[in-house]
Amino acid sequence: DETTRDVLDLCTGNGSLAVLAAMAWPDVRVDAADLSADALAVARLNVERHGLADRIRLVESDGLAALPGPYDLILCNPPY
Repeated sequence: DETTRDVLDLCTGNGSLAVLAAMAWPDVRVDAADLSADALAVARLNVERHGLADRIRLVESDGLAALPGPYDLILCNPPY
């Protein structure tokens, strides 16, 4: 939808959903959040590898606790 501007990838892990969202929708900004600093370190590598650091912000957060919102779309593929 052309009104979607702010996207959240909750429990981002390696950042793959955030990267895919930014690649699929060139006009969106993505917050990619995870509780794990180690996961965010891997996500940072993937974001940089795809040249998307200007559109994807990595956030260490326990669920929605450290996230500003509101979001037009929330993606989530949590670990089991």
